[in-house]
Amino acid sequence: MKKQERRKDGRERQEMENGPALPRSHPPTLSPFRPALPPHLITILCLCGVFHLPSWSFAQDLDHTIEAVVDIEEGSIDSEDLPLLEALRQAPLDINKADRIAWEQLPWITAELAQALVDWRRIQGPFLNRRMLIRVPEMNEAILDHLMPFITTGIHNSRTQGKWRMTNSRLDRDGVQGPGRLGIQSDVDIRGRFIGGMRFERRVPNRTYRWQAGYAEVHDTGLIDRLLLGHFEMDFGQGLVWSSQSARPSLSTFSASVKRRSRGLRPARTTYSSKRLHGMAGYHDGRRLKFIWALSRDKTGLWKNGGRLTWLHNRGWMGTSFAVRGKTYFAGFDMDILFGPTNVFGEIAFADGKYTGVQTGLIWRMGPIEGGLALHREPIRYYVDDKDAAKNWSSLLLRWKPDPRTVVQLSVEPQKQAHQLLLKRVARLRHRWRRAITLTGTWREEKETQGAVAGWLQSRWQGQVEWRVRRQIQWRGRLERRRRVAEGTDYQLLMSTRYQSKEQVNLWVQWQYTLSDPIKGLPDASTSARSYRSRWTLLMQGPVTPGIDILMRYAQTRQTRHVALKTLLKESEWSMQVSMAW
Repeated sequence: MKKQERRKDGRERQEMENGPALPRSHPPTLSPFRPALPPHLITILCLCGVFHLPSWSFAQDLDHTIEAVVDIEEGSIDSEDLPLLEALRQAPLDINKADRIAWEQLPWITAELAQALVDWRRIQGPFLNRRMLIRVPEMNEAILDHLMPFITTGIHNSRTQGKWRMTNSRLDRDGVQGPGRLGIQSDVDIRGRFIGGMRFERRVPNRTYRWQAGYAEVHDTGLIDRLLLGHFEMDFGQGLVWSSQSARPSLSTFSASVKRRSRGLRPARTTYSSKRLHGMAGYHDGRRLKFIWALSRDKTGLWKNGGRLTWLHNRGWMGTSFAVRGKTYFAGFDMDILFGPTNVFGEIAFADGKYTGVQTGLIWRMGPIEGGLALHREPIRYYVDDKDAAKNWSSLLLRWKPDPRTVVQLSVEPQKQAHQLLLKRVARLRHRWRRAITLTGTWREEKETQGAVAGWLQSRWQGQVEWRVRRQIQWRGRLERRRRVAEGTDYQLLMSTRYQSKEQVNLWVQWQYTLSDPIKGLPDASTSARSYRSRWTLLMQGPVTPGIDILMRYAQTRQTRHVALKTLLKESEWSMQVSMAW
């Protein structure tokens, strides 16, 4: 009787989150994927394997399931979005509480669609399940499929839930094992009132232990709606006063725009960010006003205290930020307003009463043509940890969609620092043919127009074919030619196949071959020969039992080195990950 009740409760929770199941008109068929051993036995064996694997080398923050769910190679997202998507997988966006700015965190959501989602929820009421998003104008199945792993309805906040993940991996080079790490990540949510988590690693072979990150959140504590202790990030406006990972936007993908995404206050659930803070922060959410304060230290050990005041409107917000870092006082004013299909945004910052920078821009749409423009000017630099960032840069983006299956994009990005001017130009063409085949072409060029090394730097041509078979099998082939002035020309061929079953089991195989010209200036014994790099990657990921997910990955690399006596380098990478949710 108790087992039947538990099964019923599980079906009800699944229907509340994903929508009711469709009635079956025929008896269920046998599943093509059934483990040969009992699921509990498989789980015990996997856990024992994780604990007893020898000397492992492991990149703790790289969750390969991100690549299995959202493939970077298809051009829908940029690698700079991975830290954000990794954080959203661990703490999905609540679609019944997210405002327009929160919606724009996701790479596939434009400012206009984000506003439409907020307006629909205000008029029609909360979303009962994630599939209800399809009722919002301009939302389609392709966008919804991308969003599913990163959003939630927030229905389960009344119960205790948590996530736990352990990852182990190993890197062998020329038959010799290198140093490694074992990483553990854990998050617990107690009835939506208390949320905590930690990131921990153990290094091998010196057997040192390192605390990567930890946080604790308390909600609804009287005057403070949210109190956060530990490691956290703050990202407001255009990031001139409070900023986190990225210093400026990217134009390398179809989804990326010239607008920098503002993500607000959040705990540091990954260690990607180089600007995370350690201390205490509080948050108060009023009807029209939001106030955030922080008492914290940055990675250099300097205290950075301050806060943020935001005034909300139906179509946007205006805010002011203030901070004290060491003996320097910062202040900034920013806005983000939507006028129909036009989104205007910007921020201006001051330090010790002096103007230190401004970043502004707009995104607009006129029929099948979309465009964006962003400008960044910084006459005085106070951020000692951003010496490599460009002081002045501009971004121009034009995107033409003659039909739903074709996209043509052109972007130009000049960057100026000191006496150097770097010009980046990117052109992309993407066309979906007969719903199953997608053709993509990319051209990129970087050119130095001023300075001691003025002239052309590098260019890249890339062509790609993607073929989907019955939504379960995906094949991709890509040919790329990359030419650098200092390193010669590279030719790269990539082929990959991915299979995803109805039980969400992913099997992904990829082969990549790179042929490179010899580097100029080396001894004559090596300049007459080319070098190559061949890499095989196999990834398998899927659920073992409800709430337990297993991932295994193997990669093998063979390449030659540019030396007088050419040698063959062999590398093998193994990794295994166990994730649990309850």
